[in-house]
Amino acid sequence: ETATINHRSDISSCFQMPCQMSYCIFLFCHVLLVTVCLAYSTTTTNPIEGMVNTNGTWWRRHQQEDDPTLLCPNIRSWPAPSKYILKPSAELLDAVSCMAFSEEQHTAEGHPIAWVASAGYQTAIHAVDFLAGTLLASIELTNINQLENPDWQSMALGPCSSSIISSTCIYIGNLGNTQAHDCVDQSCESGRQVVEVYKLKEPNIKEVLLRQSELQEVLTVRAQVATLLLNYSHPSFGISRNDAQTLFVDWHGDTAGGVPGDVYIVTKNPNSSKGSTIAKIAVEKHQHLFPGDIISIRLIAVGNPHRNIMPVDGAMSSSARLIALRTLDYIYFYPRSLSQTVVESLEQPPCNFVGVTPQGLTDENTFQTVTFVGSPVFVVETSQCYTPSSPCDVVSYVYQLLFAGMYDEYDIPSATADWVEITRDQFTDGTWESSSFVAGGENVDFDDSGLTVDLSQLGKAVRIRGNNGVASSFLSNGSADLSTYAQAMVQFFYHAADVDELEGFFIELSEDGGVRWYVAQDWAKGIDFTNTTMTNEIGFIEAKFVVPRINELTLSNQMMIRFRANIKDLSRAIYIADIRISASVSLG
Repeated sequence: ETATINHRSDISSCFQMPCQMSYCIFLFCHVLLVTVCLAYSTTTTNPIEGMVNTNGTWWRRHQQEDDPTLLCPNIRSWPAPSKYILKPSAELLDAVSCMAFSEEQHTAEGHPIAWVASAGYQTAIHAVDFLAGTLLASIELTNINQLENPDWQSMALGPCSSSIISSTCIYIGNLGNTQAHDCVDQSCESGRQVVEVYKLKEPNIKEVLLRQSELQEVLTVRAQVATLLLNYSHPSFGISRNDAQTLFVDWHGDTAGGVPGDVYIVTKNPNSSKGSTIAKIAVEKHQHLFPGDIISIRLIAVGNPHRNIMPVDGAMSSSARLIALRTLDYIYFYPRSLSQTVVESLEQPPCNFVGVTPQGLTDENTFQTVTFVGSPVFVVETSQCYTPSSPCDVVSYVYQLLFAGMYDEYDIPSATADWVEITRDQFTDGTWESSSFVAGGENVDFDDSGLTVDLSQLGKAVRIRGNNGVASSFLSNGSADLSTYAQAMVQFFYHAADVDELEGFFIELSEDGGVRWYVAQDWAKGIDFTNTTMTNEIGFIEAKFVVPRINELTLSNQMMIRFRANIKDLSRAIYIADIRISASVSLG
């Protein structure tokens, strides 16, 4: 069956007006031809948000701050678990470069919904239950006419228009243009002359899922998009063609000219005299487009990010008060006050806190996405999967950003509870045989010849080096039963030998005897320690962290712990000594 829509105003209502009906949707056989008005929203608590107890009054007050420094996160907190696996087939998600979370929709179980797509030539985006990792629906874009060498590289959600009652749209950046890296001036002809952004109304997943439950199969939804054809011919860029992997949309605007629905692109051409540049697509250029419309826009460079970093993705929080730009290894955060434009925010130095990406494990070596979810702010980053011919996990890490003044709002377990020591390892004989741990691989040993500090009070130290996943780790040699305890505590000493800025180590936990691991805590130079913090009497820093029982995934009867290095050069190392694991039946 086919259908013809005769009245353009019917389509425009889905882009520009709030829904007048519960939904605008057409169902045909097992395929949906969709022009969707978003009617489904829910107040169901995001399960990720439920992992901490945050005072909503504090958060609303925090969002009214006009001092950018107060909008910067100080540290991060890893939920349990902090690692999720997307399970759609490799054909759909072989190289994830696009991810954004729905602000208004959740699954029936209250799980957050992520919109996901891979890099390269694509014709569809996919809705995924993020916590379960399962595919909910695929949205086939029926009218895209991708030009030469298409390369999808970024996705964002944001207002469809500047109206205060605007619905939410999905923006897809077909912006990748690596051949343009050869460009050095305006005469360049390498790479694509025109790149594209596709815009569509966020589909109503509730209606799709209801239809799927009737048909007992995953549906393909067909939708039309508005297309923005973009070029970099303006002399403000210094070159005529650019590569870009970063696109985000302003949720709220500012008092200095920014408007909800403004679209921002950040380029990453390493050979341009302008370096990385910021381009803006004002909302008035696209808010009146209809599905199927095409418009050409000559972009203008309006600024340059601080330190000229070359981002592989970026995102704006739904509060519009924090912007993230990521490289392959790190995520930088830029505060934005109510009176700052996006360009002013990105041109200032980023926050002191930097998100160091866990890398090195199987399928966890090419992270090219960053997105925000929830409020207060959680950060999600996902690794690309480059082995579609063999089983490959699409891995995402999640952590929450913590801000000054926020800690008092947490129910932090007391470290003065009635603790029982479970294990203590000082490695006095320099072997694994009498300890509770075992080496994960060749980059772990007891070689302390590079140490110039006195270890007599601590026993021997384990040296971990590199960033080679399990090979750069040591872990429990068996499971511990902590299922009867209310909280556990890990205490140890560490020394960093000449590590570079942002290098350090992770502690990971497993609740199932080592089958699945997730990051529980991390330490990085410049954030958690400096060289001067190791000039105490013994030259080691004492560290500890508490693991409370917050759900069924913590303190099980098969608990294991792993220390893993995050150091790029094998000539540098982290030393770990005197590890104590304790537990308490009470919270103190």
